[in-house]
Formats: sequence, C-alpha cells, structure tokens
Amino acid sequence: MTVKLISRDQVQFIKRLLAITILIASTLFLAFTVYTNWKELRGYQWEFNYSYLLLAAFALLIAFFSNVLGWGLIVEHLGGPSDFAKNAEIYCIAAHGKRLPGSFWYVAGRAYLYEKEAVPAAIILQGSLWEITFQLLSGLIIYGMFLPLYREIRYASFNHYLLLITIPLLLLILSPSIFRMLLRHLSRGQREIKISQVHWHNKALWLFIYLLGWLAGGGILYFLTGSVSSISLDFLPACWGFVALSGVVSTLAFFLPGGIGVREISLSLLLSSYVPLSVAIMLALLFRVWTLVGETILLAAFWSVSKSRFESRLTRKDY
Repeated sequence: MTVKLISRDQVQFIKRLLAITILIASTLFLAFTVYTNWKELRGYQWEFNYSYLLLAAFALLIAFFSNVLGWGLIVEHLGGPSDFAKNAEIYCIAAHGKRLPGSFWYVAGRAYLYEKEAVPAAIILQGSLWEITFQLLSGLIIYGMFLPLYREIRYASFNHYLLLITIPLLLLILSPSIFRMLLRHLSRGQREIKISQVHWHNKALWLFIYLLGWLAGGGILYFLTGSVSSISLDFLPACWGFVALSGVVSTLAFFLPGGIGVREISLSLLLSSYVPLSVAIMLALLFRVWTLVGETILLAAFWSVSKSRFESRLTRKDY
C-alpha cells in the first residue's frame, strides 16, 4: 500500500481555501450579529469625546514604536545593523507583508531587505522566531496578570484558562536547546544555521518591551471606547487583557492576512462581558480600523523618509 503525499502546491491551496472560508464566515457572523441587534446598537448611549482620540493616537505611537524597538534590539543582538533608523525602516517596509496570508511573506520581505545590508537570512529567521515568541509570551502574560479583574467571560471561558497553559510551553522555547531544535525544523532543507547566543538579561529586556507594547495596545481600545461612550477605569484592565489575548489568537491564525476576522470575533466575544455583543463588534471594528489607518500612516512616513534618503544617495557626488 502506497501513501500519496500532499504536494506543497496542494498545501498552499488548502491554506488559501481555509483562509477564505474563515474570512467569509467571520464577516457573515459579524454582519448578521449587527443586523439582528441593530435596535440595541442604535439605542446605546453614544457620547463622542474627541480628546480621547488624541490619547488613542498617542497610545498607538507607543505600541508601534515598542514593536519597532523590540525588533531592532533583537536583530542588533543577533549581529544585524545597530542603526535604529535602519532597522525601523526595514521593519516598517516589511510590515506590509502582514497583509498577506502566512508569515512567509513577512519574513521573506525582511530577509530580502536585510540582504542589501549584508545580513544573512539565518539571522532574520532567528530574529523573527524570537519576535513571535516574545509577542505570544508577553500577550499571554498580560492576559493572565489581569485575569482576576475581569468580569465573568460569557463565551468559552474555560478555553481562555487553557490558553494560559501555553505560557510554560513558550518559556521552554527560551531554552537554547529547544530553540535550536525549533529553528532547525523551520529551516529544514537549508544549510546548518549558526545559533546566536542570547543571554537572559536580553530576553528579559525584550519581554519587557513587548509587554509595554501590549499595554499600549489595550490603551488604544480603552481610549477609543472613551471617544464614543462613557467608560470607567474598571474597563481598562479588560482592554489590556482582551487586546493581548485577541492579538495572540490572531498571531496563531498565521494563515490569515493580519489575523483579520479572527481577532475581531475573539475581541468582540471578550468585550461582550461588558457591553452588548453588537456594541462589542463595533468597538472591535473601530479598533481594527484605527490601528490599520494609524500603522499605514506611520509606514508611509517611514517609507517617504527612506525613499528620500535613497534618492539622496543616488544624487550625491563623492569627490
């Protein structure tokens, strides 16, 4: 009896089909819920406060630059450029790859851009693995830290506790031997990759930076909510934890472009413990649009700076 293996093209087709199915299903779920609860949504006490929008913009800047700083420190430690501006420039340009399904394009875009700086692709692969590990670990820590302060979660609360079990698993990745095994698995078919040593004080610093990024992300949701309705300070821990957890879930849904759909649904279900589900969906969509527009503006700003810098190199004459 012969077993027919699935080809790589078939695997990619299955991933695309799964991504399209989830995107359509999540869109229909969100639209149907808003439609069936339209009266409740219109009757909600909406109060617009534009000062909170400024705070949401400030929180977005902190979250964005935390992620940029985290990546810059990681790649610098592994042997990449020490120039913060250069690392930030490449991070922002490659971030467009997140809009495509799968993590391949994101990492491949980084590897291509760093190749121009004579940085081996192995360093970028290691750095990207460290980045996603600390993003997941810090997100789960944030969610677990504020767990006693949440209201009772209405949907699949037991599963949320199960997610915390993955924290010890992520801590295992911080072990050099486990990290080496995982990296060899991800880079199979390539030459032997030299593993760069990372000390625990570096790992602690990276973890702190990504923790700060998740807290700033929760601040975005809190201030956006305050810009359209009245809120209390008790809602802030929920914003911190729910944004972190929904971000972890969307990161795990790597086959979707930017985790779209999965993040909105998970965040909506979590927020429904505090506001009606239809309102929670609108807040989740507002959070998505705000971060997407804000990141696009920041990416465009970095792109214009890098483009002008590149053009200045071409027109500069050396004597």
